[in-house]
Amino acid sequence: MAFTKVVGAGIHTLSNITSHNINSSGIITATKFVGPMENGSGISTFYDLRVTNNLTVDGTTTTLDTKLVEVDKIEVEADSTNVAIAVTQTGSGDLIRLYDGASQVVTVDDEGKVGIGTQVPTQALHIYKSNPVIRFTDTDSSTSANINATNGNLYFDTTNSNRDVIFRGGSTEVARITGDGKVGIGTNDPADKLSIHSAPNSLVLGAKDTTRGNHIFQLLADDSAG
Repeated sequence: MAFTKVVGAGIHTLSNITSHNINSSGIITATKFVGPMENGSGISTFYDLRVTNNLTVDGTTTTLDTKLVEVDKIEVEADSTNVAIAVTQTGSGDLIRLYDGASQVVTVDDEGKVGIGTQVPTQALHIYKSNPVIRFTDTDSSTSANINATNGNLYFDTTNSNRDVIFRGGSTEVARITGDGKVGIGTNDPADKLSIHSAPNSLVLGAKDTTRGNHIFQLLADDSAG
């Protein structure tokens, strides 16, 4: 059914609709709109809107409540010095929640604490799983090191039995546990089950009285023979 001209330059017939705009201060209802639509000021409201090609938004999009369903993926291709994705939470709700089906698997709360397997992280990183494992893989050697928490115990293991657990103070190594179970303090090559290397006449091992603060015994590195 074609439109019928009402008054002036408002609604036109089908023969010249491509060269004239539809101007109305009220509500225009139709089953289909064809051609460009533009509103220089104010808000254009649509009950349902389907875009079958590209959608370009020049300006700020304000959304109060939107639920995306049946989404294949959301991809962000940023080519700017601005941050690609920014989430601002001015209330007390979580910053991010990720779900596997109905199960919430990752949480970033409003304080920035990250929870994996828990909805209420209590530390900066809180992993709550059965036998949780953190794995680090070296791409140069294809070896992996794991931190495994089981039954309240913390395990360090590696895919290569020759690898060591090394403790550093800054860039200086201070202690090492070798893959075959030797402990070195001040040495990266312990020859015994416990090897302590220290400067001459310096304290190697000591015990103090917790009440008086006095040494019960001291073991010193002696620079003299024997």
